[in-house]
Amino acid sequence: MRILQNIVEAIGSRLYDFDLDRVLNCIKKGVDHINRFVREISYFLINAVFLASANVLSNQIGQEIDQKHEKAFREFCNDLVPIVA
Repeated sequence: MRILQNIVEAIGSRLYDFDLDRVLNCIKKGVDHINRFVREISYFLINAVFLASANVLSNQIGQEIDQKHEKAFREFCNDLVPIVA
């Protein structure tokens, strides 16, 4: 999980160029895991996803919002927000 967190932090918003179903399945299993440390790192991974996604919806100077990334981010959030809640 820590390695996955580091990968997400390293690739940033390019995260949405990939199929995230496996990542989501890993997170879902992790947040319900019996071991509290696995649950904790699962939430750190979710935090890394949100931090990496910080610029997906913002329009920085000279850059346009990538519609593909925005759509993927919104779909992924539909799954992540209930987990965090």
